[in-house]
Amino acid sequence: MARTNALVKVIQNGNVIYQENVPPGQFTLDSIQPTGSAGDLLVVVREADGSQQSFTVPFSAVPGMLKQGVEPVQRGGG
Repeated sequence: MARTNALVKVIQNGNVIYQENVPPGQFTLDSIQPTGSAGDLLVVVREADGSQQSFTVPFSAVPGMLKQGVEPVQRGGG
């Protein structure tokens, strides 16, 4: 939850993979595309006054749980 207008960064393995400016209040980040099939994401919320809070969110890309409209990638060789 952001207390003020805030910049939210999502970091995976030391790399910023997503960032978005959000208004005060609860927020949802829908467009994050982590790499790999599982791990932890560090979410850093930097408020307009310079204060910062962070928390870790575990994720797992379970087969069959794709967003609506997203097609699975299939690769073949021959």
